[in-house]
Amino acid sequence: AKSSTEVKPNDEVVIKFGNKTLTILVKELLDTTKKDDAERMYEITSEDYERDFRKE
Repeated sequence: AKSSTEVKPNDEVVIKFGNKTLTILVKELLDTTKKDDAERMYEITSEDYERDFRKE
């Protein structure tokens, strides 16, 4: 999704940065929130690496 794309609960979002691809499931949207509430807003469903440098 682009930064301007609207998301809603149960949407799956794929974020690619560098060597890593992160897939998250949107669980809940809140108008205002605190850092501690972030966990209830999404769930990481997969975390993949093109090349895992941690194993080298």
